[in-house]
Formats: sequence, C-alpha cells, structure tokens
Amino acid sequence: MRKPFRPFLLLMLCLILTALPVTAFGASAPTTKTPAADLRTTMAKVHGEHAYYTVIAMQKRFNQAKDASEAMNLLNANSNTMAMMVSDLYGKSAAQTFRTGWDNHIALLMNYVDATRSKNDAARKQATSDLKKNASSMATVLNNLNPHLDRKTLEQNLLVHEQYLLQSFDGYASGKYGTAYTAAHNAYARTSTIGAMMATAVVKQFPAKFKGTSTQTDAAYLRQQMGQGLGEHAILSILVLQKAHDKAPDYANAKAALDKNTAALTAVHRSLFGAGAAKTFNEQWNRHIKDYQLYLAATLAGNEAGRKAAKADLGDFVAKITAFQVNRLPLDKTMTYQANAMHGAHVITAIDSYHNANYAKTYQALRIGYNHMWMTGNDLSEAVVKKMPGKF
Repeated sequence: MRKPFRPFLLLMLCLILTALPVTAFGASAPTTKTPAADLRTTMAKVHGEHAYYTVIAMQKRFNQAKDASEAMNLLNANSNTMAMMVSDLYGKSAAQTFRTGWDNHIALLMNYVDATRSKNDAARKQATSDLKKNASSMATVLNNLNPHLDRKTLEQNLLVHEQYLLQSFDGYASGKYGTAYTAAHNAYARTSTIGAMMATAVVKQFPAKFKGTSTQTDAAYLRQQMGQGLGEHAILSILVLQKAHDKAPDYANAKAALDKNTAALTAVHRSLFGAGAAKTFNEQWNRHIKDYQLYLAATLAGNEAGRKAAKADLGDFVAKITAFQVNRLPLDKTMTYQANAMHGAHVITAIDSYHNANYAKTYQALRIGYNHMWMTGNDLSEAVVKKMPGKF
C-alpha cells in the first residue's frame, strides 16, 4: 500500500522550488540576440548610415571634390541595401516602388546642393517643396506596405530627417560648421530611430518570422545604442582625417563632433562601470584617435618612421583596450582583440587610400568599418547584458 505524501516533505519541496532561479524552468535570460533585436539593429544601422553618407555626398558635390562620385556611389550602395530589405519582406515590385521614391529623395537633395552652388534661390525653394512632397509620398508607400506604420508619424519623421540634412548642408555652405555637424549628428540619430520604428512595425506585421520576439526590450535598445555610437565613431574618424588631410576649414568642427561622440561613449562606460573605468576608457580612446592623426601627419610629411611609430602605438592601444574590456565583461579575448585591431586597420586603409587618391577603396573601407563597429556593438552589448542581467 502506497504511503501518503507527508505534508512536511511537500512543504520542503515547495520551498526548494521557490528558491530555484526562474531559468531552471526554461524562462529565457535577457539577451540582445533575438530575431526582433537583429532586425531593429540592422534597420537602424542601414537607415543611420544613409544620413551620414548623404551629408558627405552633399559636401563633396558642393565642393566639386575629386571624390564626389565615389561618395555618391557609397550613398547608392546604401540605397541598394535598403531596397533589398524591402524586397525580402514585400517582393521585387514593392522594392522597385520604394527605390524610385528613395532615389528621388536623394536626387532632390542634390538639386538643392546644385541650386545653392549656383545661387539659384528659386531652384532651392523648388527642391525644398519637392522634398516635402516626397516625404508624404514615401510615407504613403511604406504605410501601404505595412499598416502598423502610422502614416502621419512616419511623414513627420521623414520631414525632420530632411530638415536636418538641409540644416547640415546650409551650415556647411555658409561656413557655420558647428551647425553643420550638430545637424549631421541629429540626422543620424533621427534616421536610426526611423529604422528602429520600421523594424517594430515589421515585427508586428510578421510575428511568426521573428518567433514572437520583440524589438521593445531594454537589451535590444542597448544593442542599438552601442552600435549607433560606435558606428558614428567610425564614420567621423575617417571624415576628420579627410578634413585634416585637405586642411579643410571645417576640420576643427568635424573633430569637435568626434569628441562629442567620444564623450557619449564615455558616459555609457560611466553608467555601466563607474567613474574610474570611464576615465580609463576615455584616455585610451582619445589615444587611438591621436594615433590616427599622428599617422596622417607622418604620411603627409613622408615620414615612414613616424608612420610605423603611430601604428605601433595603435597596436599597444588595441592590447590595452582589449584587456580593459575582457577584464570587465564576459568576452573572448582573442575575438575581442581581433575586432579592435580590425577597426584600426579599416581606418588606416581609409587614410592611405584617400592620400593615394584611390577613393573607391576609401569609401569601401569606410562602409566596412562602419558595419564592423556595429558588429562590435552587438558583441559588447550582449556581454553587458550577460554581466548585468538585472539591469535588463
């Protein structure tokens, strides 16, 4: 005859089960690596780079720079990526409709540049008016594809995106370079936000594709923010070196924009690891930015020893920043070292190719470097979430 289950044993079992972590029952720990977070990061990344590439292309076109066509090719490569994303979700016909409207958006911005250069105020006003119409039509196109995108909200965001781009260019063309780079940063941030907003709508539209995961988690937000900050660092680092190479009048303002990015990255470290760690990060990060500048100066002077010295110090930075990261986060040391070294290699390639007038290689290195830093942000953010799951 089976003995009855004793109340004392039942009580003990309940206490044991209560004490077990929820993960013992299959509840997932917080992570940045979900299908929805992947989409949010990808769409924010691709939309964000559109903003900076547009700023660069407009500046180069206005100056009739030798690398203007290559800068435009870079912007078009980004448009190709955006159209492919639309095609993957909605088909080729939808992608063609999107691409026609998006190309028109870019063409109108370039019309604005040309009108400014020729001092044709009527043409400037026409381009501005047509851009507003384009924002409205693009919002309609995207809303028709995905009703989870609020048409009015999207139109307002597209208009703000265009306004920031025009503010940046107007500031540049009129010599108000501080305004130019503040607006460029705002355009980047706003357009990345548009990408994240679109990702959220896509996940709502196709929940099964994304396994019921959400873009709206603290971990997904951290992943986007870390990638966004590091990606901006890559673009501004290379742009600053171009300005220094050309002795451009906006060099100091471009460098100030890079410094603001460094301050933002430092603030993230302060919030996660404290003031001491933030100070160490800031010192090392500024060190590697200075190494790039020393490398460029040596290149311009034809000083091979100086180039080697700058690269050697950059190598030491890679070792130190890697140690800084792996001592604070659960990261693979070898992979982290390689990722940091690759960032340096991308920037050096961009410097060398620009100096040698191999502009296609310059912008290839810029885009690869930008994407690489977003991948670095992916790894760092996941490590942060693993280290501090309670925050997420």
